Amino acid sequence: APWDGQVRGTANLASAPTTTEKANLDANFANNGLPYGTVDVWVDAGVNGSGRFIHELETADWFYLRFLQDVAALKVKYSDRGRKVPLDEVGASIVRGLIEGRLAKGVAAEHFQAGQTLAYTEPITDADRLAGKIRAGGEATLLGSARLFDFNFAFVRNPINVTE
Repeated sequence: APWDGQVRGTANLASAPTTTEKANLDANFANNGLPYGTVDVWVDAGVNGSGRFIHELETADWFYLRFLQDVAALKVKYSDRGRKVPLDEVGASIVRGLIEGRLAKGVAAEHFQAGQTLAYTEPITDADRLAGKIRAGGEATLLGSARLFDFNFAFVRNPINVTE
């Protein structure tokens, strides 16, 4: 959810804030509950106290929690079968596959932009072998949510040139 939206079961304000009050609310990252279209109370902009969109923070928390669950399930599955998660390129490939799978689920759930995800593993060092560690990571472009719209229309008397 984008975190800007309708609040049901809540009465609208008795009087709307002035332009100055509204600007002050926006400057301080307040989530205003004001009328929008046919909706009595619409919360906007869906940001935290630092101005960061809440849906972006929620995406990061979702990814981190679910990915840790993916890794734990992998480790349990291998251990239950009496197998090691190989501490080599094969094991790194397995972990990269977990990252790619979770990123794909993020794309399907509209957390990330399609075609804008990357999973990688780091080369295994002597220190990694000593610690029993596979290092990996990834990147993804967050899928934003439009909340502001800007249009430009012209209505004229003379014919316009319509080309496709």
